Formats: sequence, structure tokens, C-alpha cells
Amino acid sequence: MDDQTNLIDSYFSAPKDYIWSWGDDGEVLECSDFTICYTDELINILGEMALQGWPPLGSILLVLCACKDARKYVERVIEVMNLYSTAIKSDARSKEITLQIHKTHRLLEIITQLPKKYRSANNRALLLKTIFEPITPYIESGQASQTLHFFYKSVFTRAHSPVEQLSAELTYLANAATHVKDSASLELKLRTSLEKLPEVLPVSLPEESETDFFTRLSDDGRTAGISRLAKRLQAALHVPMHTYSSSELAFGGISDITNKGNYDRLLLSELAQDDQLLMARLANNEALYLRREDLPADRKKNKVILVDTTLKMWGIPRVFAVSAALACIHQKKEDTNVQAYSLKGVSTTAIDLYSKDGVINALSILDNYLHAAKGLENFMQQEKSDSTEYFLITNEQLMLQADFRQTVANLKPKLTYLITVNRNGQFHFYDYNGSSKKLLASALLNLEEILFAPVKTASKKNIPISLPAIFLRLRPMPLRYPASRLKRLENNSFDTEQIGVVNITTDLRVLYWPEKDKAAIELHESIEEGNYYFGINGHQHIYILVNPKQPSTTIIIYAFNVPNRSYIRYNTNTPSGDYRIVYQDGIFTIRKGEQQYAYDALTGKTAIAMDAVTHFKHTTKRGQLAKYKMRDVFKFLNNGYSTISRIQSIYVSDTGELIIENRQLFLVNEQDLILTDKGNYLPNKTIPVNDIPEEIQLSTNANIKLSRFTWADGSEAIADPRGFLHLRSSDKTLPEITITMVLGITLAAWSSAGTYCGNSYFTEDGLALGLRAKEFYANYIQRFIAGLK
Repeated sequence: MDDQTNLIDSYFSAPKDYIWSWGDDGEVLECSDFTICYTDELINILGEMALQGWPPLGSILLVLCACKDARKYVERVIEVMNLYSTAIKSDARSKEITLQIHKTHRLLEIITQLPKKYRSANNRALLLKTIFEPITPYIESGQASQTLHFFYKSVFTRAHSPVEQLSAELTYLANAATHVKDSASLELKLRTSLEKLPEVLPVSLPEESETDFFTRLSDDGRTAGISRLAKRLQAALHVPMHTYSSSELAFGGISDITNKGNYDRLLLSELAQDDQLLMARLANNEALYLRREDLPADRKKNKVILVDTTLKMWGIPRVFAVSAALACIHQKKEDTNVQAYSLKGVSTTAIDLYSKDGVINALSILDNYLHAAKGLENFMQQEKSDSTEYFLITNEQLMLQADFRQTVANLKPKLTYLITVNRNGQFHFYDYNGSSKKLLASALLNLEEILFAPVKTASKKNIPISLPAIFLRLRPMPLRYPASRLKRLENNSFDTEQIGVVNITTDLRVLYWPEKDKAAIELHESIEEGNYYFGINGHQHIYILVNPKQPSTTIIIYAFNVPNRSYIRYNTNTPSGDYRIVYQDGIFTIRKGEQQYAYDALTGKTAIAMDAVTHFKHTTKRGQLAKYKMRDVFKFLNNGYSTISRIQSIYVSDTGELIIENRQLFLVNEQDLILTDKGNYLPNKTIPVNDIPEEIQLSTNANIKLSRFTWADGSEAIADPRGFLHLRSSDKTLPEITITMVLGITLAAWSSAGTYCGNSYFTEDGLALGLRAKEFYANYIQRFIAGLK
């Protein structure tokens, strides 16, 4: 009992004239001229802290001073401690105590910045436990509980050394300060008991399903028949899983006995039971079944589709073959990389069958060779991989030609599958595994009915907006894109003397300016967000490597064919990350520490990486050139005009003019279309549109939102943030109109009748049916406005 009394006296005592002291016969604790807390409050706090243990009492009281609403109490405490520090200058620990006072002051300031609820009476014990949790307690848990049990109210004073006591109390507070970075992290710890919030788990978006892709194809009259035919062929295609070296595996045996399975797997002993007992065992899941061994996984992770485009494939067989290729590609497994090529007489060309434009481009590839035997042989000689399945799609009649049939026969060890089609709708699917040829599936399809059936369009109420006609026409698009949504970043622009300038906009479009006196061509409407690296191959190809920002993704390579305005997208096996990436001589080299990868930019295949020294030199040089050329690049992109990328107001005036963002669409000297300066023309609204335009997000690019204004008669004005205004009349005899929304120069306009007018900067080269601005305005724009009245 005496020991316990001594411990209470020692722990709760303070020297005379110390920073804190007891008052009112032990009912309160004070600090010079203010009350810290009442004794009953302190007992409750110590009781909640008993399981964790206690720091020195003075350390607790100084924290309670910081819990008060006014910061003046903290300043007063620090002032008193500094006086003590000054008084003990002769002590060897003077410098140490001064540093501890500084750390304590920072900790107390952080506490004063906490929300009031964490400094209130109910949460002060939680605050103290959180602050002192990482530190070994001054009074251990068991001892603290026993001490509190025998505690009694009194004025505890003892002849302690003020220096020793202050040093002990500050040591605990200074140690606590090292674990508390700021008020935000301390609040998070109090609220969640966590040092930091867990990182969001990376969730990769699922790849676009084949149903979605085929639906997009079926909405376009040019590809609707191919979509229908490909879906029919999918039902006929059942690609078997090949097994390799099966004689080396315990394949096809029994792996286990289980109480679930098909009835034909029942143990023979179960069938020996009488009927009632067997039924009872089946109903109660007590019957025993044999479990067959699972098949080994197919180790072939790559597929190559070769589509014959020679003379015998012209016409209907060509469409049939592309549909078969689509059916093969969109049955692929998630871990399988599929590439498609058009097979010519002596060569092959990569084709993109993952986008509508790529499908249309594949249909346009023709070769005038009689057959593709030499091209097939050359391609197979270059292919060295044993982990690839090869599909050959060709005309059935070609298999009757001796030289072509002999070439295919010689390639049997490499060629995995053969698909033959003809113009009568016959489809055959053969397995060429090993040295045998086996018919896997066949079908006879009515091509006339499937390919040429009319396209079914959904009712207007199901489709809130259809794309303006200018985006549905054959490429190239008749109007080029104004410069909009550009941002000066070092890694989103690429400038070369050979091929022009490429810029990736803030809404993730890939725009291309081949020359300064022409507006942009859109090479891709929605590229992945990330860090970009560029390369070129003469005047033919532009390459873009995307290192995505989204975690758990892989690096992507785009190969853009500039003359054809098409592209091929390659998924690599390299995960996104922090790399040094350099392009040279058709190869992207990717390096991080000892890790290195390299890819051929044209084919997407792995290549030989450059050495580390050369790689570092090119990395440094690339960054310096990007910074130096940035200003000149943007002068090239913008030819002295500004683009209206957001339209919030459009109406027809009382004098019959179209007013856009308080600017009049005006015919100057009957020669040029312009938009007047803002505010110069503010007539009365006589034919308004809906006050709040309807916002529609493009399915192909979530960053682009069209605004649709509607007149009472159903006519529409669609504001396009890419720099266009599209006008669509309720009178279906009037063609649609698209006008560039630019200021400072004359406009260009196009109609779905195929005519155009205006600034040649925005019009595509080689267009026919050009009109003077006066004729275009009268024939289309004026008629559109008149129809609204």
C-alpha cells in the first residue's frame, strides 16, 4: 500500500511554481492564470487510457491545453516553458530542452487546427491515445489501472527537480510530434484509425463486347450486311482446343471421386444399390461420381487471320471472307492476341477489324494476282513463332488449282485452320492440325437475304440524336477540323519537316496538320489517356506509343497510315509504368532500370532494343527539342483564328438572320460567310429554340458532348465542340448543313447534297460541286431559316 501511495504521489505531483499545479484542494489543475481541466474530467480520461498506459501527467495536461477553443492557451504554455528553458541555461540539457519545446509547440499547434469535435470532452481521451500510441508508456497498463483505483483528490506537491520533470514531459511530447505530420493526417487517424486511406483497387474496364461492335456495324448501311453475316458465321465456328504432347501428360484419366456430377459418371457400385436406396443417396448428395481430369490449357496465345484478296476473291467472296475474319476475331479469348492481314499475290498488309473504319478499309483492298500462293509462302517463312494459330480464308475454287493447293499442303505443319467461301454462300471450316485435314463445320447461307436486307433503323424516341450527316459520309471528310481543345504540353505534340504536325487534344482526339495552309485531319477520334511518344516512317506512317495513366493496363502502339487515313492498334504485353521511351528507326525502346522492351512500330511485334547509352542520349535530346519547338508548333497549328468550342445561345432574329452566341452569320459582299463580332448585333428573338440545350455525349468519345437546340417545328441545331455547327431541318427535302465556327477568318460550309463553299483552308482537296458563298447561302441556309417561319 505504501508503494502504491508513493507511486500516486510521484506521478501526480508537480514542483512548486511549476508550469501546471493543483488548485482548489485538488479539484482542478491549473496553468499559471487559467484552468486546464477539472480533476473528475482527468480521472475519466485516465480511466479510458488505462489499458494503453499513461505518459507523464504533464504531457497529458499540455495536450488538454491545446484542446481549448482559444489558441492563446497554447501560446501561454509555450511562454512559460521558454521561461523555464531560459532559467536553466547553465544546465547541459538546455539546448535539448529548447529543441523539445519547439517540437512540442508544433504538435500543440497541429492539435489546435483539428475540428472542434475531436478536441471536445468526449473525444479528448481518443486524441491522447492516438497521439501517444506509438510510444512506450511511462506507467504501464496494469500499474495504471491499480493506481487509478487508489487515487484520491489532493494537492500533490513534491520537491521534484523542475528540469527533470520538464525534460520527461517534453520527451514524450517531442516523440509524439515525430509521428504526427499534420492536422489532416491526425484527423484521418482519429476518424478511421488508419495512417492513410487504402488505395483504390485498379479496375480495368471490360473490352468492348462483340455484340456492341456488331451493333455499331449494323447501324451503318455500308457494314450492316457484314455484321449480320459475321454473327451467322459465329454460330458455325467452334474452334477446338488443340492439345500438344498429350502422350507426355496424364491426360484423359480419373482425377478424383466426388459427390456431384452427371449420372453417366456414377460409380458402378452405386448402380448395384436397390432403386429406393439409390434414389435416396442421389437426393441427399451421398452418391459418388468419377471426376475426369481437366484438359490442359491451350498454350497457343496468338492468332493470325490471313484474308485472301486476290482476283478470285473479288466481289461477294471478298465480303464473305471479311465477315468470316470478323467472326474468328471476335470469338477470341481474353488472353489471346489476334492480328489480321490481307493476303496479296506476293505480300501481306495488316488490317484493322476492330473498328468500323478499319472494316470499310479492309473491304477496299484488292489485288490483281491470280492467287496468293507466293504471298502465303513468303509470310509463313517470316513467321518463326510456334505459339501462333494461323487461319487462312480463301476462295473454295482456289483449292482446285494445283500450284495453290500444293503450297497450302506444304504449309500444313504451320497452317492451323482453313476457311473456304464462295459466291454461292457455301462456307467450310477445316482443321489443319498436324498432317491431317478434318472438316469441322460447314454452312450454306443465303447471301442475298443476309447481305442486302434493308437496314432496320430504331424509332426516333429510342435514339435521341443521330450523328450529323458529315460524319456518316465516305472518307475523307469534306471539311477539315478547326484547331480546338489544344494545350501546350511537351508530350502531346509532334513536329517534323517530312510529314507535318500531330497534336493530341484535351478531349483525346489525334489531329494532324500536313501543311500550314490547311486545317487539321482527324486521325483518331478517341485515343487512350496517358504519356505519348511519337515516331514517323518517311511520308507514309506516323506512330504513337501510349503509356496509359490507368493502372493495370498495358502499353499501346498506334500505326497511322497517313495517305489512307487509317490506323492499326496494337496491344503490347508491357505493363504501363514509369519508363524512358525512345523511338528510332521504326523501333520503340522502353527502359526502366534493368528492364527493357522493344517493339516494331509498324507491326507491333517485339524487336531488338537499343543499348542503354544510346537510349539515354536520345531520351535527353528528345525532351530538349520538345521544349524548344513548342512555340513554333502552335504557330503552325493555328492560322490566325479562334474557334468557338461552346455555344449556349442560338436563334433567328426578327429580320431573318441566324444569331449564334450573339454573333450574326453574315454574307460579306456576297462572297464570304463570316460571324460578326460579339455584341455588335443584338436583334430581337423571334424564332427561339429551347432555352436549355440538350447535352448528348458521343459514344465513341466520352469527352465530347454535343448540344442540341430544337425549334418548335422539330428542326435542330447541333453545336459541336470540335468547331462545327450542324443544321438539320424538319423538312426532309432540305439537306443537312455543317458550318465551321471560327472567328477572324471566313467560314467554310458543306451540305449533305455534296456541295460546299467558303474558305479553302477548311475544305478537303479534290472536292467537286463547289459553290459561291452567295449561292450556298440562298440554296441551303436561307431555305433552312425560312422553313422555321
